[in-house]
Amino acid sequence: RLQIQALAALKVQLDAAGVEVPALEMLGSCRGAADEQRVAELRAFAAQAGVGSLVHFRLNEPFSQVKTALGSALLGVHTMWNEHFGIAPVEMMAAGVVLVAHCSGGPKLDIVADGETGFLASSAAEYAAAFARMLALFDAGGSGSA
Repeated sequence: RLQIQALAALKVQLDAAGVEVPALEMLGSCRGAADEQRVAELRAFAAQAGVGSLVHFRLNEPFSQVKTALGSALLGVHTMWNEHFGIAPVEMMAAGVVLVAHCSGGPKLDIVADGETGFLASSAAEYAAAFARMLALFDAGGSGSA
């Protein structure tokens, strides 16, 4: 939910500036009915937040497609609170994606040097500010996916 809230906050900022809002591609897997229900809830939440058309769920994709997605991303988002290490942030960084990770656990202690190797955030507003900062740096490259 935090990723979607951050995109909605970014959308407000970019709409006011007349700037195109990038899509948020959520990569992951569904292991069963509970995961599928969670995705349905997230789709509904995105629609309620006014960003339903900007949030794309890429589920159970082969690793080759995950690599392609990471290779074309402007930035990577990781919002899990207090994750002990987290392979997803490391995979994003290894793919050359600028990471915005939760300011807790392994990303804070061991993975991201805030402002140097990526960015740390805790709230939707902090994530949106990091996204806006990165989009400003990538401005010459046009729109893409977050």
